[in-house]
Amino acid sequence: MGSLGQLGERLRNGWEAIDQGFLVGVLIGAALPLLLYLLLGLLLHRRRCRGVRIAGEGGVLFVSVTAVREFVRGVVHEFAEASFHALELDWRRTGYIFNVSVDVAPGAELVALREQINGRLRAEAARRLGLDGQVLEVNVVVHRLLANDRKWRRRKGGADTEEPSTTHDE
Repeated sequence: MGSLGQLGERLRNGWEAIDQGFLVGVLIGAALPLLLYLLLGLLLHRRRCRGVRIAGEGGVLFVSVTAVREFVRGVVHEFAEASFHALELDWRRTGYIFNVSVDVAPGAELVALREQINGRLRAEAARRLGLDGQVLEVNVVVHRLLANDRKWRRRKGGADTEEPSTTHDE
């Protein structure tokens, strides 16, 4: 029992010997990175949304992300060189971000296709959904660039099916 008492006394004496300024510095050094990480996480957190809210006289029209996905699928279907794959819809304070994933035909001009999809989607979203000026970005992601025409015909000829993924809705 005496050795435990001596150990306790040494710990108390050692604790008193530690400079309080040093202890405060260690605590701030440990807490500051944690607080910075949490603050950045809150500021940079993706704001994925469940749909589009369109304010009007007397109320709000809410279009679910599933309906918006079908809307985007129809717009992409107008392009012979692209096949719809998926949509991620994000919200920022001033509008929406459409991340459109497509499969692309062999030999397609990717930059021109992106510009065409971007322009058409913005115009249709303004006309049909009332999102004039609220579409901040239309990001086109090439999911698959099919290597040969046979695979493309099979993909485009079949139903534009969306492959299951956990990133579509939350």
